[in-house]
Amino acid sequence: KPLVGQQLIKDDLYDVDVETSSMIERIRKVNSDEDFNATFSGMYFVVNETKTPLLVGGENRLVSYENRLEYCKLIETYHLNRYSQQTKAICRGFSTIVPERLMALYTWEEAEMLTCGSPIIDLEDLKKHTTYGGFTQDDVAIKLFWEVLESFTNDQRSRFIDFAWGRSRLPRPGTWNKSLGLTRLGTDPNTLPIAHTCFFNVELPPYETFEQASKMLTIAVEFGTGAMMLA
Repeated sequence: KPLVGQQLIKDDLYDVDVETSSMIERIRKVNSDEDFNATFSGMYFVVNETKTPLLVGGENRLVSYENRLEYCKLIETYHLNRYSQQTKAICRGFSTIVPERLMALYTWEEAEMLTCGSPIIDLEDLKKHTTYGGFTQDDVAIKLFWEVLESFTNDQRSRFIDFAWGRSRLPRPGTWNKSLGLTRLGTDPNTLPIAHTCFFNVELPPYETFEQASKMLTIAVEFGTGAMMLA
């Protein structure tokens, strides 16, 4: 949002810090002094992690049911602007490549898409940019691989890309400079795949059933760290 000149709002805090945002909303929604004291007593107008006062004398001012909304507004503003200095530096650097007046023509969603790629993992596009080693497209293991990815949620697909490439999004159409490589890993189908993120390459065991492929690929995307899984 800062790159395109848009102001941050409280919903943006939830996108980057669910825990803090949820705590603020719980404080806001407390509906009695008794309930507030039972859960949030002993809080001061400071940032808990750093003890930074949210206002002059905040370290000596208790948060109460009556002033909780003031506290919520202050703590929310603090977290939304916590990295404003760094963000301004990023914007200055970015403007040496793309002028600010041009960035103002985009929404933040469009800017995100242009710089990071789409958060939606397009399997058809991925298939077009996949090569095979020791496999053909018609091999059972390859067909099972794509069936498993089709059964995954978009979040799981994103984690697979992260597992295989160290990034969670695919390039924008027309900007691909590297294809996913799927190469055969041994002969034992009861093993985990191995990723080499520098090369966007996954060594894939010759899975024989959907259940087998789904189990191993799910373990890989949930817990895998590329080739480090060999350790």
